[in-house]
Formats: sequence, C-alpha cells, structure tokens
Amino acid sequence: YTHTDIERLEWHFARQYLIGITAGSGGTVSTTGGWYTAGERVTATATPSNGYAFVCWEGDVPQSVVDPYAARISFLADQPHGLTAVFKPEVTYYLSTTGLDANDGSASHPFATLTNAVAQATAAYHSANAYTILIENGVYTNGNIQITVPLTIKSRNGLDSVTLVDSIVIGASTGSTAANVALYLNADGIVLDGLLFRPKTYPTGNTTSGPGRAITAVKRAIIRNCAVRDWQTAGYSVDGIVALAGGSILERGEMINCIVRSSGGQPRYGIVYVNGNASVIDTVITNCSLVAQTSSSGSAIYAGGTAVGSLLVRNSLIAKCTSDRSGNTTTTLGGAIYLSGANIKAVLENVTLADCSDVGSGVGGLNVASVASVAARNVLFHGNRNSATTKDVGFASGMAAKCQFDTCAFTESVPAGVSGSGNVAVYVPFVGGGDYHLVSSPAVEAGASLGWALDAEAKDLGGAPRLNASRVDIGCYERELTAVECYIVEAYNTGAFEPVTLAYTARVIGTNVYNPTYTWVLSGSATDTLSGAGALSYVRTLAAGEYVLSLAVTNGDGTVVSAPTPRTISIYSDSIYVSLAGSETLPYNTPATGFRTLGAA
Repeated sequence: YTHTDIERLEWHFARQYLIGITAGSGGTVSTTGGWYTAGERVTATATPSNGYAFVCWEGDVPQSVVDPYAARISFLADQPHGLTAVFKPEVTYYLSTTGLDANDGSASHPFATLTNAVAQATAAYHSANAYTILIENGVYTNGNIQITVPLTIKSRNGLDSVTLVDSIVIGASTGSTAANVALYLNADGIVLDGLLFRPKTYPTGNTTSGPGRAITAVKRAIIRNCAVRDWQTAGYSVDGIVALAGGSILERGEMINCIVRSSGGQPRYGIVYVNGNASVIDTVITNCSLVAQTSSSGSAIYAGGTAVGSLLVRNSLIAKCTSDRSGNTTTTLGGAIYLSGANIKAVLENVTLADCSDVGSGVGGLNVASVASVAARNVLFHGNRNSATTKDVGFASGMAAKCQFDTCAFTESVPAGVSGSGNVAVYVPFVGGGDYHLVSSPAVEAGASLGWALDAEAKDLGGAPRLNASRVDIGCYERELTAVECYIVEAYNTGAFEPVTLAYTARVIGTNVYNPTYTWVLSGSATDTLSGAGALSYVRTLAAGEYVLSLAVTNGDGTVVSAPTPRTISIYSDSIYVSLAGSETLPYNTPATGFRTLGAA
C-alpha cells in the first residue's frame, strides 16, 4: 500500500482464539482447528480408521463439552484450546443367545452370557486397545457384574433389541453395595449403549426381598440409549435404581414405571440417585414413585451429599412422578428433583417438569434443600403440587437467594421466592393426555438462546430441530409453528372480589403474522365482544360472576385461529349467602346461588 496523499487508516480488531484439533494414530478429524472469533462455533468429528475405535477427546476439553466420549463435539470459542482425538485398535467380543461360553467370543463363535464376556474382556485387557462387547438381539439373564476396566457394552440394533434381566434378589435393609446391583461400573470410560434393563422378580407391595439397583456408576461412565422400565425395589433396600457419580452421564435414557420402596424409619431416595458429579441429558423419567416412607424425597432425581459438586439436567422430561409421604405435614420434603448438598452447583436447562406430586404437604416439583447454587434456564414447571396446592418449587431457609431462574415458565403464576428475568406464567401449555409437546402459550418462542441449543444439529427431546424459529421454546420440546397462532396473556388483575379490573393481551406467533386482527368474546355472567386491528388488548372491569374469555386472530391472508385455551374468570361477591336451598354456584350472592353450609362459605 502506497500513500498518495493524506490518508486516514483505521485498525479494526477482533478477539480470536487459537483452537488446535489433532487426530491420534488410527483415525482422522474433520478439522484441524485454527483461529476462531470469540463466540464462534467450533465443531469437530472424529472418525476411526478400519480396525480402530474412537475412544474420547483428550487435552483441554471445554467444560461445555459434556460428553468427551462422543465422536462429534461442538462448542463456542471462549479461550484457546488444544484437543486430541484418541483412537485405539478395537477388540470386539460377541454375545448371542445361540452362543456358548466355551467359545472364543468371535463373530462366528460368540459367548452366551454377559458375565462371561465381561470376564474374558477383563482378563485380556490392555490399555493400548479399546474393548467392545457387541450383543445380538435377545434376552439375557445375569446376576451381579462388576466392571473394573473401560469396556463398551452395546446392542447391535439399538434399544429394545436387547434385554438384560437382573436375577439378583436382595433383602430389605441390605444397602447399596457393589454386590447388590446388576451392573457395577468402576472404571472411567465404561460405555453402555442400547440396553433395556428389567428385573427377573417383581415384588408385590413392600416385600422383604426383590431386585437391587439396575446400574451403579462410581466413576465416569456413559449410559447412552438405555432404558429401565417397570423396576421395583424391595422394602428399604437401596437408594435409587440408577446411581451416578464420578462425572457419569445418563443420556438419551428412559426411567419409566419404576418404584423405590421404603419402610418404617428407613427412607430411600431417588429413582436416579446422584452422589457425585453427574449429568442427565435427553432423558425421560415418568410414572415413577417413592412409596411407604414419610421422609422419602426425589421421586425422579435425588442429588445429595458433599461429594456432589456439579449436576446438569438438560433437555429432559420429568413427569407424573410421586413421593408418597401420606400423612406427613412437613413442608420441606418431597420433590421430583431434590437437591441436598452444600457443594451442589446445579444447572437445569430446557427441562419439562410437569404433573409431579407430593402426597403430603411438601414440594411437587423442584425442592432446594441445600445447595451452593442453582441456575434454571428455559425450564417449564407445570402442574406440580402437593396434596393441597400447586407447588412447582420449594426452598429451605436461605436457599432461594442461591437460585436464579431465567426464562422459565410456571403454573399460572411465578412462585414467591423465584428471582430472575423473563419468567412467565402458563395455564395450559401441553397437548394433553400424557403428551407434553407444546401448544401455543407463553412458553413458545420465549426461551433464552443457550450455547448448546444454537448448534445447527441441536435437537429437542423428540428429535426436532431446536432452532426452528426465531427463539427456542421453554421446556424439552420445540413447537413447529404454523402460519399463525395465538394465545392469551394476563397482564394484571386487581383481585378476586368484585369489582375486578382485568387486562389481557393477545400474543401472535407463526410464520405469517402479517396484518393481524383480533376478536375477543366474553361470555357467561355478562357478554361482550371487542374486535379490530387495534384490539391487541382486552381490559374490562367486571362484577361478581363466572366468565369465559376467548380470542380469535385473523392474519392478512384470511387464516383464522383461536387461542387454544379460553380463559375462565371467577369473581366473587363481597356478600356471600348461606341458604339450605342454595345451589352453590358463582357468584354465591343470592339465596338461590348461595352455599348450603356456613363452613363451605
């Protein structure tokens, strides 16, 4: 460049980081890295050569990479990193229902039992190799198997093709030892993939014997694409059916129709029991229960003890889980997720926590008993309650101040003690009938754009793209928007007794929301209609009575849609009647509509 006259030069700077990505011998990587602008996405995929297996990523692996054993990783550049994809020669043993344990475990001469396959792989183990046990379709029965070397145990054809039946029967009060579990994982790098677990015996009621745990991971194990269904423990035997510690990861898993039983003064905790660092990702925990003990808590996830530092729950559904503490009036127990450890730093992201209950006076949803911190982002709390009232979240003394809730949704109102930004109330967010996909509501297009969700390949729990609109949704599922959708948002109301001033606002979303017009219809104790392009809000002062407010929106193309849930409005009179002939109907302000007893009034 040559100056020809007086010139102005401006230097523009961008903060960039050097990301180095290399492949160890035995494979390749999709990129070798380079200079990345701060906040730019880095994506790398490791591919093994023939005869090799990808093991893990090593080096300065970013903290945002939850699973370093996944071949594809993606993260945002925030500092320099140096990563290496580790490959090792693959040694594979085969397992088949037609095999024999006297065989050599080759593809043509497979083993018959998982117990023997693990024993043979352990005996042959050398750290220079990667060992896999590949299981053909079928049902296999095993007792206690303790794994002490890094093995990958996987089905050839994915979940539901292979069932592992646990033959262990333990007594009540036996405890959570290494021998009282189907698979005891005691080495970093163990991977379980595509396995269904079920017990051989099913206890009836709170019996004194039954199966112990399905899985205990005491070191960093990856439990991927696995399911535990219809598992019931006996008496007061073990905490949890799957136990996680050591940085273990439960991902793309299922825990369905499981029961942990207690008895007398022996509480047991958690369907997933966390007593060390752990992550639960892309997982479904539904229809699970803790029964027969008034102190049991954590009917889906229990995290407790000083060994728990970090707990991540992401992109998961927890629904219809119950702590049965019948007769107990303690308000600080219960909870589908129960956190009780002074060192716990819990992160909950895009979780749907719904329809969970405490049969007692405690917490139905998230119960924070003791933590260092909780960060909840894009979490949808709905329909969680105790025996008397809605209870989405609960805090022990001093714990609310350690919790931050951002862009979360709650049942009908944001609970007391919840601090943060962007939180909303929802009335009917779900399709219903056990389907937790979203309908139009304040939970749609209301979530924060978290780093992992901005990955082009990020999926919701059902496999739909996370980035299918301008913003991600709150909860574990994304709604696929139609041309135009609408819902009602309550801006404010002045109370429950007449006269009440109410203000509602229409929110319109979709792929074609050009030039909308609005039609509000009030029915019930009084009728009213408001329509037009400027009728975005509906504000009225109403007398005592029962009303239904509905909303329809028409876009510029003439497409008409209705809000999925008309709003029911109940307003009470300041004078309530009691009459033996009363019909007990709102507004209870005449002898004909009054209550029949003073107690009811």
